[in-house]
Amino acid sequence: VSNAMLREAVYLSKLRHPNVVELVDIFVCSEGMGLVLPLAYSSLSSMRDTLSLEELKKCIVQILRGLEYIHSQDIVHVDVKPGNVLLYMESGGLRAVLSDFGLSSTYKCYNNSLEKDRGFTAAYRSPETYLGQRSTPASDLWSVGVFTYQLVLKKLLLVEDRKDMEKLVKEQEKLFGTPTKATWPHVAKLSNWKRYHTPPVKIETATWPSLEIEPVLKSFLSRIFVMNPAKRASIPELLQDPWLISASAIFTIDAAELESNRVEPMSCISLVLSQIRLFPSKDVLEEQARTY
Repeated sequence: VSNAMLREAVYLSKLRHPNVVELVDIFVCSEGMGLVLPLAYSSLSSMRDTLSLEELKKCIVQILRGLEYIHSQDIVHVDVKPGNVLLYMESGGLRAVLSDFGLSSTYKCYNNSLEKDRGFTAAYRSPETYLGQRSTPASDLWSVGVFTYQLVLKKLLLVEDRKDMEKLVKEQEKLFGTPTKATWPHVAKLSNWKRYHTPPVKIETATWPSLEIEPVLKSFLSRIFVMNPAKRASIPELLQDPWLISASAIFTIDAAELESNRVEPMSCISLVLSQIRLFPSKDVLEEQARTY
């Protein structure tokens, strides 16, 4: 059984929100451990070419709501992308939920400031994580900006090339400008800065402002596509943005209905802990499971 599976079980046993995938049950068999989740209608990736603009906006609002909730629980998703957003067809319309927490992490406890991200999807990765900083809530928002651009304009912001990370970093900087001491204090102290910036550093001027994009959408994305994560808009600010405001009446699900399909968190944790001997790094994983 993988550490990612255990980590996802621990996080989902804690999380309860209409826009986060529901954990129905956990099972353990001779082949390992599995998670039982509600059967989804589809994924955002599969339906990205069939949804109307208004439907896409409503999905983005719901994803932001889900992220706002998990961030309040000290969890960063780390791998936000259309393939990790499940869609459920409900009486009130499509319900979008965040799924796949296998790469997720906490960002405040366990002194995780020294821990690197466990993985990523290159095209959706934020500038600060390329430069060596761990993912934070602001990093998740960068990913939302990337897939919003992708879903609305029907193309990726940057072409993914995991074999050439330096090329991708350079393309990011051509679009949004090279960070400087004035725009991002201490950026040169990040662990990967010198890997991608050999003196004398070429300062790229952002070409993003010259791209032809519908003005209201461009304004929304410009609040996300800020190289310094500390200066990105917050989720409450984005939810009030004019581009999304028309989609503010989002689908909601009755709390009692959501709870009826949930196992009790402690029963999940007890089951995970009963199988903890199967996993490496026993002490670390056991402490994390008990905390959650």
